[in-house]
Amino acid sequence: MNEVIATIVVPIYNTKDTLDRTVESIINQTYKYLDVLLIDDGSENDAKNKCDEWTTKDSRIRCIHKNNEGLGLTRNRGIREAIGKYVFFIDSDDYIEHNMISEMVSKAEEFKADVVCSSFFMDESEEDCILPGGLYENNIKKYLLPRLLGRKKTGEDDFLNVSACTKLYSIEFLKKHNISFKSERQYIWEDMAFNFDCLLYAEHVYIIDRCFYHYCYNDQSITHVYDSHKIDRIVGIYNYFLDAINNNCVSEESHIRLNYSVMGNIRMCIKQIALYCNKQEAIKEINRICNIQEVEKIVGELRGENLSKIQLLLNSALKRKNIRIVYLLALIQNYKTKGEIS
Repeated sequence: MNEVIATIVVPIYNTKDTLDRTVESIINQTYKYLDVLLIDDGSENDAKNKCDEWTTKDSRIRCIHKNNEGLGLTRNRGIREAIGKYVFFIDSDDYIEHNMISEMVSKAEEFKADVVCSSFFMDESEEDCILPGGLYENNIKKYLLPRLLGRKKTGEDDFLNVSACTKLYSIEFLKKHNISFKSERQYIWEDMAFNFDCLLYAEHVYIIDRCFYHYCYNDQSITHVYDSHKIDRIVGIYNYFLDAINNNCVSEESHIRLNYSVMGNIRMCIKQIALYCNKQEAIKEINRICNIQEVEKIVGELRGENLSKIQLLLNSALKRKNIRIVYLLALIQNYKTKGEIS
């Protein structure tokens, strides 16, 4: 195992203040056979110079500078340029535990895994690894795939986290099946789509019920305006998943969980509209959302027993296209959320 090289792909865009912490957590791994690939995605500040500096400090570090394309396409460049047997993706504002690479490579080698999954820390608190740890072979499509798409109903937590940063991938496996990331500028949930494609083809998946990855919340990344294209990207990825489910004979449970997850994001869009748009603009945009064919389909298919009371009310208003009630419910939810935070 000591001769196995792991490539660590780090996409970088303007993260000059956190990059050193990220790279230090990588080069200080107990596992030393690393190929560290820093990919500068057209940074406009000193982050690009920091990348070059790191190549002079550790011979295992390489750097690529390129035009800005976004996270998904930058990760794809990392897959193409990787020289390791396995690849990890680490965001340049996060960091990892010192034994992450060693533990995950060990399981991949022992169980010949195409993918090894783990969990993460959020604000230093462990996010539960909901699914049982161990090797999954014959039940990947039936058990793991649906749970990647999210919860089945309110209060249930049997899901697999979608983050690509908590996983190890076999490079041979990714290239054999031509698996790559979608652009987040075209689709939402690029990590979920990537992992969905992996689980469609994987024969051996190992889950480690431990946290190694530190996700660091960045409030500077929040845009305090409503992105009118977000709902279209949600619809796009919904259609992608729906086609994949139908074409690959994936269980009906996947369809149910997909509807539930997509509806959750539609509700979030509507709450953002109510929060950041004036009333006239909000009513117009909510009306547009209510009349999207895919939204009508999802609303019609959602099962009432899977929804909370407020979700039932909103779903009923959406189904009846009662735009002003939808807007009012969104305002109430925003007020409630603000009260809980303050």
